[in-house]
Amino acid sequence: MVHYHYMSKRRLIVWILFALLALFMPLPSMANSLPTVKIAVLYDGPHSDLGLGTFIRQGLIQKEILALTRGEFDVQFPKVYQIHGGWSAKKIDRALTALLHRPEVDMILTLGILSTNAALQRKKFPKPVIAPFVIDAELQGVPLTTSQRRIPNLTYLTSFKSFERDLRAFLEIVPFKHLVLVEDAAIPNAIPQIVEKIDRAARANHIVIHPIRVTNSIEPLWKQLPPETDAVLVVPLFRLPGKEFDRMIQGFIDRGLPSFSLTGRSEVERGIFASLSPETDSIRFARRIALNVHRILLGEPAEDLPVTFSEGEQLTINMATARAINIWPSFRILTEATLLNEKSKGITRKLSLYSVVREAAHVNLDLAAADREVAAGIGAVQIQDPRWIDFEHQKALLIC
Repeated sequence: MVHYHYMSKRRLIVWILFALLALFMPLPSMANSLPTVKIAVLYDGPHSDLGLGTFIRQGLIQKEILALTRGEFDVQFPKVYQIHGGWSAKKIDRALTALLHRPEVDMILTLGILSTNAALQRKKFPKPVIAPFVIDAELQGVPLTTSQRRIPNLTYLTSFKSFERDLRAFLEIVPFKHLVLVEDAAIPNAIPQIVEKIDRAARANHIVIHPIRVTNSIEPLWKQLPPETDAVLVVPLFRLPGKEFDRMIQGFIDRGLPSFSLTGRSEVERGIFASLSPETDSIRFARRIALNVHRILLGEPAEDLPVTFSEGEQLTINMATARAINIWPSFRILTEATLLNEKSKGITRKLSLYSVVREAAHVNLDLAAADREVAAGIGAVQIQDPRWIDFEHQKALLIC
């Protein structure tokens, strides 16, 4: 009996020791049991603190990818493979070549217009490449549907924004003849087809477009600004710091120049006169990229993924800027637009009797055109629907 009690106590001590060892021994990490995926990121160059630069610097896309793939894949973004090409198309292309030949890199993400364009110029990819910043599918020669022939291992994203659409919207708000186009110098150098497209748009709308290229300073703008300039269109400026951008806006206001942003509402909030692009849905865009990464990791071919990203359109006007430059859009445009800083601080619009009558006549013409469209539709119903004919016939009999 004593011997049995001694053995039980010893066995208990052994079990306690095993339990303590199990408690303090490091357990194998769950991540180690998951498939490891190394994603390289190729940037155009160091971005400013504006628009796309803010979006990229926040690392929102990487965060969404990690959140979506957690528990299924051990996704890594090694710092050694997060590189930029210094805003040089040649350096970006060389960097892309190097990443494509790195066997330890499983996927490449091009976060920039230049790096995306570098990917679109290639016809062969040994590994998946996601290029989400297509600015003009037609110019860059990429198909918009999966029914068209696509390049294996390449997927991209493009919205339905167009330079011509924004130009026409600007002309409808403020008629002009001499437009200055403020652009980052890297874009037309990397995508020269854009220059011809701008020239075609100028001829089609009977205006003169004068491009001025800037990098991280607005000084070239004031030196090259033609005296006959009567409007300014601002495309995304990836390297211009926020302070320089604000100085540029104030310069436009001081010169009484209406300005229009291709980027969207965020720049109208800073003082740009108007934009047709809505507030950029950064979260939705980042999640769409993350979803594409996830689908590829699950075995779906990159070239089979949808490539369109719809952003819609919404005219936004900064009324404080409108008052400052003494430009007043028509009532029709104002009723359709989102108006920022609508409340006036002591400055009101002065209307003459002639201007009131002219604008009212213009609005009435629009209403008359709409009425004619409705009437034409009713007429078509009358002709095509026999019930309408029966009703008219019965009504005539009752009158008789």
